[in-house]
Amino acid sequence: MPNPKNKKFIAQREREERQKRYIMIGTIAVLTIVIGLVVYGLVTENVFKPNKPVLELRSHSISSSEFKQRVRYQRLNMVNQAIQMYQYGMTDYVTQIATQLQSDLVGQQTIETLKDEMIILLEAEEQGIELSKDELEQEIQYLFGYYAEGTPTPAPTQEIAPTSTLTSQQLTLVPKPETPTEGEEGEEGEEAPTSTPTVKVEEETSNDPTATPILKPTEYTYEVYLENYNKTLENLSLEINMEEETLREIIKAYILRQKLMESVSADIGETQEHLWARHILVADEETAQEVLAKLNEGSNFAELALEYSTGPSAQTGGDLGWFTKDAMVAPFADAAYALEVGEISDPVQTSFGWHIIQTLGREERTLDQATLEQKRTTAFETWLAEKRVEYADEFVIDESWSNDVPTDPALPPELLQALSQEQQQQQLPVAPSEGEGNE
Repeated sequence: MPNPKNKKFIAQREREERQKRYIMIGTIAVLTIVIGLVVYGLVTENVFKPNKPVLELRSHSISSSEFKQRVRYQRLNMVNQAIQMYQYGMTDYVTQIATQLQSDLVGQQTIETLKDEMIILLEAEEQGIELSKDELEQEIQYLFGYYAEGTPTPAPTQEIAPTSTLTSQQLTLVPKPETPTEGEEGEEGEEAPTSTPTVKVEEETSNDPTATPILKPTEYTYEVYLENYNKTLENLSLEINMEEETLREIIKAYILRQKLMESVSADIGETQEHLWARHILVADEETAQEVLAKLNEGSNFAELALEYSTGPSAQTGGDLGWFTKDAMVAPFADAAYALEVGEISDPVQTSFGWHIIQTLGREERTLDQATLEQKRTTAFETWLAEKRVEYADEFVIDESWSNDVPTDPALPPELLQALSQEQQQQQLPVAPSEGEGNE
């Protein structure tokens, strides 16, 4: 056994101790680096990456997490539409949706939708259009059908102007058909029908004590609304991992869109000049000139329309009824609105052919509700298109979004299978009928 006091032995022990310390330090260093990398990866994946901006516009931004939720929300809506359309037998539409779901198109559509929403948020701020938390909460309640102060009275719809009283000039141009008066005989000597006497029917009453009572609908209370709202959140969380804040941002953007639409279309009046006209539509200019010559010679417009016109209005003497300028193609509308009442145009060419037009009347009429809403929507879409161009260079987009687009939810496998079977059946050759090909 070596002497502990031996210098050589002591030096060897010291070297061994140093080696052990180095190994220990190296092991700890390696473990620290590995743990650090793992932690960094987890933090990057669960903190930095989800919060990384995908889209930015000035003070507004959309994180990667929000983007993924919106893509899944878009896909969910498309899947539900496909299922509904398949039930109605619209397989071509379902095939289109299936193709879109298999591409990056949904991601690109989501990016464009988010860009529009960011423009709307920014423009609302600049125009002083606000949406408080209380107002947002109230609007969400309305969307779920809950009205704390009672169901609001529906706003009155725009009424269509009654049939105009024809002037003497218009009666000359388009004679009003005579209506048989009471007691006059109709065709073939038949007497005009008289009113049918009303027969009074006595209301039957029942004293049956076992009669079924009238059921009262369940009152839609605030508690019922909360139940429906929370159920919706639960379903969205389970199906597409959507957070409540994302849903509320979608609703907020929708409400601000409506407010901006009201602001942008505020100068659109509820009335517009309407024109009453008739026309004769032919295939070529030569025929149009021939018709015009006959009209100048005094021929009846309605009779020439019945003889020459290729349009569906030929059977009614070319009468197009009342219309607004934006309801017709531009060349036709410009020519018709340039005429005085009773005046006949020179031949006008459109994509439909050649027209001879006669204006029969002009009136300022109240727009029906559908037309008014369409005009407001068109005005807003025109405004938004201009804003897209204005803000185009200000958007900051992380193009790596295309590498991480969710592919769920997808169409149900049973729906894809049924769709595939129908497509295969459509491609099968049709068997010849009996006797066919035996000539």
